[in-house]
Amino acid sequence: MIEEHSPSRQPSASIVVVSYNTEAHIGSCLLSLMQLRYPNFEIIVVDNGSTDGSVEMVRSHFPDVEVVPLGTNKGFAGAASVGLYTASGDIVATVNPDVRLDPGWLSAITMTLRSRADVGVVGSKVLYPDGRTIQHAGGVVHYPLATTSHIGRGERDNGQYDQPTETDFVTGAALAMWKEVGRSLNFFDEEYFPLYYEDVDLCWRARKEGLRIVYQPDALAYHEETVTLDRQSHEYYSYYHANRLRFVVKRYSPQQVMLDFLPAEAARVSGDMPPHDRQASLALLDNRTPNGAEPAPTQRKLDTMQEHIAQVMDGWHVYKKSLHSSRRMSGGPVGRLRQRLNNLSKRWYVWPILQRQIEYNASVARTTREISWQLAELQARVGLEGLLTAGLVTQVTNGSMEDLSAELEALRSRMQQLEHEIARTHNTHGVA
Repeated sequence: MIEEHSPSRQPSASIVVVSYNTEAHIGSCLLSLMQLRYPNFEIIVVDNGSTDGSVEMVRSHFPDVEVVPLGTNKGFAGAASVGLYTASGDIVATVNPDVRLDPGWLSAITMTLRSRADVGVVGSKVLYPDGRTIQHAGGVVHYPLATTSHIGRGERDNGQYDQPTETDFVTGAALAMWKEVGRSLNFFDEEYFPLYYEDVDLCWRARKEGLRIVYQPDALAYHEETVTLDRQSHEYYSYYHANRLRFVVKRYSPQQVMLDFLPAEAARVSGDMPPHDRQASLALLDNRTPNGAEPAPTQRKLDTMQEHIAQVMDGWHVYKKSLHSSRRMSGGPVGRLRQRLNNLSKRWYVWPILQRQIEYNASVARTTREISWQLAELQARVGLEGLLTAGLVTQVTNGSMEDLSAELEALRSRMQQLEHEIARTHNTHGVA
């Protein structure tokens, strides 16, 4: 998949910076890029319809930087893909506008990409602006919830993550790949709008193709995290979980969704979590965006999502009848999708799981109750038979046949009385 590059020639590189109203930060980013110790690279700024004068600032202060104005906000994945497809370099990279790179960053990236033919995506050691606190030393995707975490986040950098390692994903704030590898993967998936999980999805697809995702600590970056959302805000959780659910629906099999993800997600939503997380999660399950508006994806995306959702929902055999009814009630693919996504918290997550749990608990209760009464009945019969046997032995040994007959009748009468009590108790508890 990867072309051989002459060891005597450094491959060319293209660095794509996605900007949206970043006038306060992008200047420092571009200055650090221009100080990279690398012989042959270009810088492309793709602008998502900024209105703060950042486009004019870049053009006036950085005339060597190519600016691609989109006019509208295509999100990070959409804008980055525009820049990556138009890039001329052998290596292509994405860098956030609030990131500063160490001068040796691109050389470390290139060295890693050239080290092995199966290296797919290379990521950075990302520090906070203080230069001492780790923000990212590789990423982990936790199955089955598909939640993510950044290795080392918040730790003091004492060299504990100074070895290149394979990892689940690397952050799109500063990553790179061979251009031909990126093209084979179609770069970022634009459906992860406006941000989050586009890098997770890219790395997932690369790994599925047998490529390695490598964290390179010598590729050092400093990230302010000021342009992205506050990680404790409702808006952050909304976009994060929206794209997490999108990742699950797109990349998990129906069996994985049904048997692994849905039970875990039901437990997560019903468990302890930050208030904004819970509020955003429940809102998303009702198909509401952070600002309360209904999402308006394209017809193609609606059809795609409908197909994925139909696959998943059809696996819930207990709900097939109700799903077929909803298909008859709604019109067209858009209507069918919205019908299924409406009140998603009840139909996808909470109610299906609770219903199955209730049915299971009820069956266990019925079975346990039945067994207990059968054991009680058996115990009564065994006890009576024991008394009968003991009585017969006693009468034969010590008394006359008349006394034995009277004792036998009394025991039989007592057994009938107990059986009548058992039957009455069965009827009272509704046991068949």
